[in-house]
Formats: sequence, C-alpha cells, structure tokens
Amino acid sequence: MGIWIRSQDKKSLLLCKSFDVGCDNNNYNILVNYELRNNEEHYSPMGYYSSVEKAVKVLDMIKEHIETPRNNVFQMPRDIIIDDDDEVEV
Repeated sequence: MGIWIRSQDKKSLLLCKSFDVGCDNNNYNILVNYELRNNEEHYSPMGYYSSVEKAVKVLDMIKEHIETPRNNVFQMPRDIIIDDDDEVEV
C-alpha cells in the first residue's frame, strides 16, 4: 500500500510507502520512502519545516489523509502555524 504525495515545491509526485521526520541544520523535513523503477528503495525529503512540532503535525495530516482520503494525492503544505489543536497552512 502507498499514498501519492506531491512535494512542497510541486516538482515531484511519488507513490510513498513510509514517512520519517528528519533534521538537517535545524531545518526539519518529511522524508518519504518510495521505490525506483529498478525496484531500489529510496528516501527523499518532500517538505521542510521550521520546527519538529510542525513536521510532526504534517505527519498527523498525512495519517488523517490515509484514514479519510479526500482525493488520491496529498499535497505537502508549505508551512503551517500551530494554534492549539488547529493548523493553518501559510
């Protein structure tokens, strides 16, 4: 099973198998696992966020999309503002 994810910059559309939060120089990202044409597994960052809390919130959004799909593709948000339990994309 996988979910189609479109990258934050809208330049990639990948059928993803799993997701992780990564960190590179205090810039948090969502790493996605997908399979290349030669069946090799690969990880790529698909979105960058200013805090680990924002990256985890995006993972929560992906989980919600998987549980209640509204369409076939999840678009990675540019950035989000966390206000209590609500999120707002900016």
